[in-house]
Amino acid sequence: LGMIGGKEHAERSIGAYRAALAIRPGTTTVLIGLAMALGSKGDVEGAIASYREIIRIDPKHALAHYALGGVLY
Repeated sequence: LGMIGGKEHAERSIGAYRAALAIRPGTTTVLIGLAMALGSKGDVEGAIASYREIIRIDPKHALAHYALGGVLY
């Protein structure tokens, strides 16, 4: 799944990512998309939680570490 659009479509993106996670929980590529969509909507806490979940699943996931650092900075 890719990001459906910018801020104006963040809700649709978030819904699609959550639906995908309901089918395949813990899929890191989907969690990255969800984190990005949440961040673009302004849900910083949700984005942080998603990035941390990815790192919990895959501690060596470089993109999640990088993106989390960007959000926390």
